[in-house]
Amino acid sequence: MPRGYGGVAILWKKNLDKLVTTLPIGNEIIQCIELSGNQKLLFISIYLPCKSSDNHLNELYECIDQLHEIMEVYKATHQIIIGGDFNENIFKENNSNRKNYILDFMSDHNLSTTEVGIAYTHTSGISSSAIDYILYQEKFKDYIINIEKPDIISNVSDHLPILLQLNYELPSSNSESQKQVTTNHKVKWNNIDRDKYKILVEEGIALLKVDPMNPNELDEAFQTLNHTITKATLAVAPKTKKRYGRRNYKS
Repeated sequence: MPRGYGGVAILWKKNLDKLVTTLPIGNEIIQCIELSGNQKLLFISIYLPCKSSDNHLNELYECIDQLHEIMEVYKATHQIIIGGDFNENIFKENNSNRKNYILDFMSDHNLSTTEVGIAYTHTSGISSSAIDYILYQEKFKDYIINIEKPDIISNVSDHLPILLQLNYELPSSNSESQKQVTTNHKVKWNNIDRDKYKILVEEGIALLKVDPMNPNELDEAFQTLNHTITKATLAVAPKTKKRYGRRNYKS
């Protein structure tokens, strides 16, 4: 599809398969899943039309109107999270029709967000903006722990990821005898072998083609670079440790 008209997807861990239901609503740029916990949770991933089309305003209106319909159906029974590329800076001081239409939608459904700053840099490297957001219902704000831009050095996208930390209780599974807890360690760069990291990255960069001749070669170069950085990071970073909770024994 042309740039600005791509699709979206939602990924989840396989251990959540039994709790996740894909919903037959939305379209290529609005995808929804339902997570069945103690409070039903609706995730909506969106990619609002950019300004490259002469009809971009009407296209955005149609998408927001569809979100209105989804909200009306689910807001009384679900906690709703909307995240994605809005292709509009809603915090910028302007009076654009696009911005106002998005803000009106948020106001109509009591949706809030957190400003995390610049999260997008144009492929030219010349301009950057804040167009990616995660929206949540104001009535569930106490369940929002944090919204931030995580420090991921292996990211090669022109968009920075945005992380939502949510206080959400999943149903317990009686069939599990152990609860596995994974501790994610942040790389302590002051304590690692920087020379080794530099050597590993330089070795990977040496394998890249200097002048990619077509989109496939460019994509391959990005994948190689991403793999190189990830491999180098894993080689010098602390290994992830797994802890297991104690079993509950009946006396």
